[in-house]
Amino acid sequence: MLPPTPRDESSIVHPIRTALVILVSGVALYLLSRYRYLLFHSLAEIFSITIAAGVFVVAWNTRRYNAESSLFYIGAGYLCVAFLDVMHTISYAGMGVFPDDRFYANQIWIVSRATEALTLLVFLGIVRRRSRTTDRIVALTLPLVAAAAVFTIFVVPVFPACF
Repeated sequence: MLPPTPRDESSIVHPIRTALVILVSGVALYLLSRYRYLLFHSLAEIFSITIAAGVFVVAWNTRRYNAESSLFYIGAGYLCVAFLDVMHTISYAGMGVFPDDRFYANQIWIVSRATEALTLLVFLGIVRRRSRTTDRIVALTLPLVAAAAVFTIFVVPVFPACF
């Protein structure tokens, strides 16, 4: 039987340090949300925008390595979601970009979540029937649907009010 090997000190410190950073960040974000909610909301949205844009970047940069990958659909959809989340962030009440008398932020948030759901449904629905034609259709349809929804919010205000 081999003698027990001494544990490397870094193998113990690293998880503790990570947990401490997460705990301190969580407490700081909570306190920030109590003090300046608009700043907290903007930081949370920037985080989600970064994740959505990162999904697109990974999908875009891996498409040449695996031409049969359906990751392209998720990347194209999440690029639209990232754009809609930016629109949601700047239209939030108090940001001063759009008038506060309309519910733009809520409406755009609904459109963003619907686009995300549509993206995942498209991914699940045509994962086995991928071709260059469906790639182009998806790459054009998802942004057009998102743009049409934004059009019904800002230009022709027929999108239902969301509270």
